[in-house]
Amino acid sequence: MVTRVILVRHGQSTYNLEKRYQGCCDDSVLTARGLEMATQTGELLRNTEIHAVYSSPLKRTRQSAIAILNALELELELNSHENLKEIEMPAWEGLTFQHVRQNLAEDYQCWKERPHEFQMQRTMAYESNQSGSVTTLTQSESHCFPVLELYAQAHYFWKEVLPRHLDETILIVSHGGTIRALIGTAIGIGCESFHTLQQSNCGISVLDFPQGLQQPAQLKAMNVTQHLGEAIPKLKEGKLGLRLLLASAQDQNSIHQLVQLLEPIKLDLYLNCESDDVLAQALLKHHSESTVHLKSAQCDFFDIWHQKLQANSNRAESLTTALAIVQPEAIRRVLAQTLTVPYNPAIFSLKPGTLSILHYPVHHRPVLQALNFSNPL
Repeated sequence: MVTRVILVRHGQSTYNLEKRYQGCCDDSVLTARGLEMATQTGELLRNTEIHAVYSSPLKRTRQSAIAILNALELELELNSHENLKEIEMPAWEGLTFQHVRQNLAEDYQCWKERPHEFQMQRTMAYESNQSGSVTTLTQSESHCFPVLELYAQAHYFWKEVLPRHLDETILIVSHGGTIRALIGTAIGIGCESFHTLQQSNCGISVLDFPQGLQQPAQLKAMNVTQHLGEAIPKLKEGKLGLRLLLASAQDQNSIHQLVQLLEPIKLDLYLNCESDDVLAQALLKHHSESTVHLKSAQCDFFDIWHQKLQANSNRAESLTTALAIVQPEAIRRVLAQTLTVPYNPAIFSLKPGTLSILHYPVHHRPVLQALNFSNPL
């Protein structure tokens, strides 16, 4: 009895375009491009059997969900759910990213490096002392822990909704932070690793729950954006550091799929074990001679290399794109280390002929940009 969950972040919004923090603020709405992205997502999912659709009640997600449903040509009720709202960040909502980085540097550093400790002041207004026609508005202030509260919100959502949809497929349209918390609570990523998953506008992620919340879900795909015309997801942490494409191929068909997938991507570096040299030649035939090709006699070279990359946060202040061909188990180990989850090969479903993409930004922890890129379902 597997419940499949398709997660989609809303399309590009006005605040996305202006590079502002959105949070629970409902002033941000879809741009024309955001509406187009949602329509493209619905077209991709058109042949998928979907039994129920849930969305955040905020405008940008409802607009996205309606556009997806119109493209799906399905007459399904759109269920709004409060626990799908975006993370609450009352002090930052409407502020630009640049303003926060420059003027709230200490808080920003905590947000990026210790999200489980990050807190904000929350102001609440309520009516009091009603006497006849006179109403007094009173304000109270308290501290909130945005990421901790978002994780609790995600857990409550799963606990309430999953039992309703045993052996069904549901579509959830929500927000970047909320989807990270939903995936995190589903596969065991702690609050401290909140920023290790990227969620792009209208990126598609897929989770399979074999037994509700009794055991970790399986991540079938994460942040797939190829249907939006992207060769690989755009970088969210700045165009610096190392972008690492991970792939494995088991037959001629998957090799062909990888060749097509990699053709539009400019590669600076290619790494493989000597035993995969035939595959290396097949994948490199469309790339320029400027691609540096490194071969290792040790088939565990990638585990060692990743550990060194993860330990060194002072990476080159330029962008290098590298491709590594490694065995599926090595990819799973590295994903577990990046997301700081106990190693469990069942959590990550890897499909031959697809890419998993890690970004090692300057001065920050590695981020999983995508899993099984090109084939979300």
